[in-house]
Amino acid sequence: MSYQTSRNWADAYLPQQNQIACGLLLEKNLISVVFTPPTYAEDAISGVDTYIDISRLKLAYRVRKQSDHDYWRKGFTLRTSKKNGHLSELEKVMAQSADYADYLLYSVADDEPGQLMCSCLIDLKSCGAQLVAYPEILNKAHFGNGFVDLPYELFPDHIVMGIH
Repeated sequence: MSYQTSRNWADAYLPQQNQIACGLLLEKNLISVVFTPPTYAEDAISGVDTYIDISRLKLAYRVRKQSDHDYWRKGFTLRTSKKNGHLSELEKVMAQSADYADYLLYSVADDEPGQLMCSCLIDLKSCGAQLVAYPEILNKAHFGNGFVDLPYELFPDHIVMGIH
């Protein structure tokens, strides 16, 4: 399957992924929401009663076919192949760069196009820190076809922040 065909298939799930990610982030208190009162002038002139300041988070999304549901229960995958000379997904996670995604919403597609069967929210910062601190995780992981399979049980600390 070409990149564009894969991208088009995955993009059909974006609305539901956004909804699920938002719900999990708020439910698990993983996003900072601060209510800030306006100045007197802002209230009097503009009618503003409060501002809502939300911390910026970066999310990565992955959708797997329904046939991958059994593996979804046990673990997740990260890409090990490089694109256009850039670091692989695994290398980016392990570099623990502030620029890379904070969380990965790892989902399984349902029979109905655009609908998800299930999703889990994975803390990529914790995942990267543990992959660096415990290299034996990668020694026990399965590498193949441009991906590494990472069973949840290999991580000493929880990396799954929520399940939908």
